[in-house]
Amino acid sequence: MAAMGFGCLATFLTYGAAFCVGILGLGFAARMLAWPSALLVSLVPVHNIGTAQDPVGEGTPLHVLAWIAGIPLAAGIYALGIYLWLRLRRRRP
Repeated sequence: MAAMGFGCLATFLTYGAAFCVGILGLGFAARMLAWPSALLVSLVPVHNIGTAQDPVGEGTPLHVLAWIAGIPLAAGIYALGIYLWLRLRRRRP
């Protein structure tokens, strides 16, 4: 239970930091802080609305859903990592 709480806290802090860093114009750092969402968004295909010589990609509602789906994914990954760390720490004398 503690791992899930800390996982949610870690998600809240990293996504909050990503938002603040994104406001400062550091898009790459924001994507690195919110990496689960960035990973899922990169898996959604982009529709080309430009020409073949000058392609232009546009986001779709699927990109928004992928971004939102990354938030519980991040909480689960962080919670699992914290759970394993706590379990390993408890085994050591």
